[in-house]
Amino acid sequence: MSDSDTEELLVTAVGFNLYRLEESSILGEVKYHDIIETELETDGTLRLVQVAASSGLITVSWVVTEAQFDSTNLKLLLGVCRK
Repeated sequence: MSDSDTEELLVTAVGFNLYRLEESSILGEVKYHDIIETELETDGTLRLVQVAASSGLITVSWVVTEAQFDSTNLKLLLGVCRK
């Protein structure tokens, strides 16, 4: 990730300049429940310094067609199918 890459992620403070990620980065550098060390920027945003503790989780991503996205099978798999 370069210094110019930015992304908004949900985090929970767990210590001084330490945050637990509540979602994975689409840029791929950090994952859900990693603990990251940050620096506060003058504009109030946080800048990633390093991953202080990896969650150990693996993130996978798929590209699906619109038909697959709208399918009952995918909704069942994701647990969002309403009966």
